[in-house]
Amino acid sequence: MRILQLGKFWAPDYGGIERVVESLSRGLAERGHQVETWVAASSKSAEVKITSNLKLCRFQSRGQLFSQALCLLPSLKDWPFQPDLVHIHLPNPLWAWQISKMKMTTPLAITVHADLSQNPIKNQINQWAQKALLHQAHSLIFTSSWNKKLISRDWQADLINKSLVIPLGVRPPSSFIREDHEFILFVGRWVSYKGLSQLLEACAGLAWPLVLAGGGPEELRLRQLTKKLKMEQQCKFVLNPTDLELEKLYQNCSVVVLPSTDSREAFGLVLL
Repeated sequence: MRILQLGKFWAPDYGGIERVVESLSRGLAERGHQVETWVAASSKSAEVKITSNLKLCRFQSRGQLFSQALCLLPSLKDWPFQPDLVHIHLPNPLWAWQISKMKMTTPLAITVHADLSQNPIKNQINQWAQKALLHQAHSLIFTSSWNKKLISRDWQADLINKSLVIPLGVRPPSSFIREDHEFILFVGRWVSYKGLSQLLEACAGLAWPLVLAGGGPEELRLRQLTKKLKMEQQCKFVLNPTDLELEKLYQNCSVVVLPSTDSREAFGLVLL
């Protein structure tokens, strides 16, 4: 089968949705499907990479607004790769709006990863952008029953009837290396709703070190906060860790924390 995946970003620009899109793309390609994945480039440079059955297309971005890449997609009708299935991952309002305007006849699957109702402006933009696309979809996928109930609470019956839950999964660790360490670990995007300010304030004065692994737009502010709280020696920032580095961090930490503050944290893939 020829499958087109549409995500937001790709490594090293990692978050939960990005990891799901990458794992799904690689997994489908390993099973013999022809997969093409479209993402936005975090810089202004476009890029194409081909590995076995997987073709990665990074499209030129003009910047970001509300964590949304300002990136225009090519017309799928004129694109060389003609898929048997299109799978788009939301929220991604600009791309959702563009895909809805293409009026595809190709079967469309949508995975809805997060609820944006805690941010009225972003939620209104997202609802407007994805409304038509949701009705065009053959299947609407949620990562948990709670997530489905939260996001679809105001949906019409025709959308509810084509909704299903497919839980997320992770690959088992490749090895187990336990070292004699004690530290608190956070893994994820450094964005406002992850509750990292509250985590730093809660950990200030504790004897245990704190490791923040990931990356994102809040980096500068978080570094300034660690300085204000006199935590420069206690808090370690690990930028864009590899899968092997993450395995080692998970295996050697004393506790993993996920201090998210609102429902934009849909599932929390790091807890798996």
